[in-house]
Parts: sequence; structure tokens; C-alpha cells
Amino acid sequence: MTEGPAEQFGERPLVRRIQDVLRDRIRGGELSPGQKLASMRRLADDFDCSLGIVKQAVNTLVAQGFLRSSPRRGVYVADTSPAAREILIVLPHLEVERLHLALTGVRRALRHTGYRISIHAQADPEDKEVPAYLTSSQIAGVLIMLPSRGDRESVLTAASGAALPTVVVDIAARIKGVDTVLIDPIETSRLGIQHLFAIGHKKMGLVVPIEDERTISGIENDVLDSVRRQGMPADRIIAVHVERAREDYEQAWSRARDNTERLIREHGDVTAVIGIGPQMTLGAALGAQAAGRVIPDTCSVLGLLGDSSALQSFRPPITIFDNPLVDTCEHATIRLLGRIDGYDAAPGQIKLSAKFIERESIGPV
Repeated sequence: MTEGPAEQFGERPLVRRIQDVLRDRIRGGELSPGQKLASMRRLADDFDCSLGIVKQAVNTLVAQGFLRSSPRRGVYVADTSPAAREILIVLPHLEVERLHLALTGVRRALRHTGYRISIHAQADPEDKEVPAYLTSSQIAGVLIMLPSRGDRESVLTAASGAALPTVVVDIAARIKGVDTVLIDPIETSRLGIQHLFAIGHKKMGLVVPIEDERTISGIENDVLDSVRRQGMPADRIIAVHVERAREDYEQAWSRARDNTERLIREHGDVTAVIGIGPQMTLGAALGAQAAGRVIPDTCSVLGLLGDSSALQSFRPPITIFDNPLVDTCEHATIRLLGRIDGYDAAPGQIKLSAKFIERESIGPV
């Protein structure tokens, strides 16, 4: 190597540097379609890193369509035209499970189109990498998932400046001038609460994340207002707030568990708990069990706005009301393809209905 990845890309994470080096070699023609990649061990030696880091970088490029893996034969540069273009997906962070669901929907819409996927996680609002990447001539359009304020201020501005078609998947119509596919957390939450009241529950807890850019600030107030407008007794719903810090998002469930246990011990007449988002739902279920409740015999648990393998494999599996991310991202990508192909109607909104995924965590009272 004439120039090591560290010299090229500074202090960025090594796995990302390796991806960038290989991606640039493919775009620049140094690695041509159908060419076999050097062995993983050789790449690990070249980049002076572990085999695991190289495998992670290569697997990501396979998922993005730059490389293809052939069992027992090796990894090859994908057989795509040099003119093939990319759909850039911008995420607030790389949460693996949600990324998998989002990509499933995107790939459904992109099959047979020749477009490739490029994924960027915009975890830090000050990160200038994504806006800079939008200047690439390879980018055909941008799909922004659940944008934080940083995405709205930097990524959207850069996409607009580059005249790139853009579609946003969001929880509210907060951005003017772009197509938006809406996940309606208020309507979805109201439907879940309505279901619990309908099967006899009289008092319930609502476990709400705060300081989460993907959740509307003060969502419980909007949910309770919606419940009240439908004639349901909103005063029988106790909101429990769970703080989380950016650096330890994955542990938010533990605080939700502790807060739910405290709620149930203080309010013995609560017969159901509801979690907003998979982390809150998991914590609510664990908290109910820690308080001595049996799900669903003495406490029902309902998840809103997000499924996960942890909820599916919980004992008993958790029932949810959700706007499935697969369907949402498929619709968003179809709209983006229309914009790329010249669909010039005024930007609009698509709102998908929530789905009830019944499992075993809810029972009548």
C-alpha cells in the first residue's frame, strides 16, 4: 500500500476507514467488477488490524452491494456497471436490529433497479462526514430515517444544495419541502391503550423515554389528549419517565425495568404496563416480573412503536402495536425512486396504518 488508511482518513474508526479504502478502490477502477478480493488475512496484514475488523468491514460492503461473497471461493467485486448509482440511507445511529428491518424494506423496493445502498450513521450532530459525502457524483437520492435536529439542519441542507431527491421517514411532519413517510406514534399509542381498556383494564402505566431524538418530546401528553378525545379515562394512565444518555442507549431498558417495578409496587391496582419503543417495553416486562407479577395473568404488557428479537423471544412473547419499519421503508424508497425518475408533484406525506401483532403478553381482566 502506498498510503495507509490511517494517513488517508485520520482518526475515524478503523472499520470505517477500511470500508472507505475498498469502496474508493472500486469506484476508481483499481478493483474491477468480478475481481477477487485479497484474502481476509492478507487484508488484515495490509491494514494492520485484526481479522474480525476486516470481516466486519467486508460484510458491510457486501450488504451495500459493492462486494459479493461466494461460499468456499472468496469475496469478489460486484458485477455492476461503473455508472451504477447509490441510494444513501442516513440513520441517527447504527442500531443493528432496526438497520436490518430498514434495509429489508429498502431492498424490496430496489430489487431489479441496479441501485446500490450506502449507509451512514449520523450519531453526532456535529459530524460533517455525511454532508461532505453528498457531493459524490455516485449519489442518486437520499433516504433519511427518523432525523435528529442535526440531520435536519445539516444533512437536509446539504442534500438540497446538491439538488438530490430526498425522502424522510419521521414521527411527525416537521420538515417542509420534502416527501415524508410518517410513523404516527400518537395514533398507534392510542390504539394500543384503547385495546387494553376494551378488554377490561382499569389502570395502567405508560413507560416513556425522554431525551430521545426519535420520540416526540412530551409524547405522553399528546397520547393522553388523544385518549381523552375518544372518551377514555386518561386519568387512569400513569406516565413513567425514563431518562437515557446518548452514550448508553442500549442500557435504557434497565432504567425502564427499575421504574416499572417501582410503579407497580406503589400502585397495586395497575393491571397493565405499556412501553413506548422496544427498550421501554422490555424494561416494562422485566419490571412487572421483578414486582412479582405474572404476565399476562396478573399484569398485561403491551409494546408500542417498535419490535425486537428480545420482545419476540421473551417469555411470554410481547404483543405490540407498531408501524412496521419494513413496510415504512419500502414505501419511502418507492417514493424516492419516483423522485429520481422525475416525478415532479409537490412534496407530500404518506401515513401508514399501525399493525396489531398479537402474541401472549395480554389478557383480559
